[in-house]
Amino acid sequence: MDTFTVRVLFNYQRIRLAFPENKPSKNGFLAVCAAIDDKADLLSINSDCSFGGHIGMGDSFFDGVLNWSKLMRVHAVYHDAYGYMARVYNKGPGYDYVSLKTLKSWIWWSDGGDNIGKCDPAEQECGCLGKCCVVGHCFGIIFWTLFKHRDKTIYEKIPF
Repeated sequence: MDTFTVRVLFNYQRIRLAFPENKPSKNGFLAVCAAIDDKADLLSINSDCSFGGHIGMGDSFFDGVLNWSKLMRVHAVYHDAYGYMARVYNKGPGYDYVSLKTLKSWIWWSDGGDNIGKCDPAEQECGCLGKCCVVGHCFGIIFWTLFKHRDKTIYEKIPF
């Protein structure tokens, strides 16, 4: 299991106790934010982002329609957290949290997932790659689909 996923899962257990009123996806969002920056003010993030970790923008109908899909829930949590942390704290790569390099390495099964959130600056300058949340959705959903099939035991432990 990669170290980032370990931090997220550890953070989640602590955060769900601190914020019992939140949905699991919201606490997952906070856990990813804390893994990106362990000094992040989770109280502020929790109040600023009432829909962090929801599927779709804000209180979108997509959350109700697609919430049955764990893959979509997990992607939404990571996508929202990376986007928020880049936008507000200038930490991490942003909405496109899975680099093309990571996808290539996962397709060839040569990487344990340690490149998630570590985008190659050269890739970030290719058109809208890394700058566009739509690209972030495409790469993120592909990544979690691969992750689900490659590391099923770990995937099943993700609680949101």
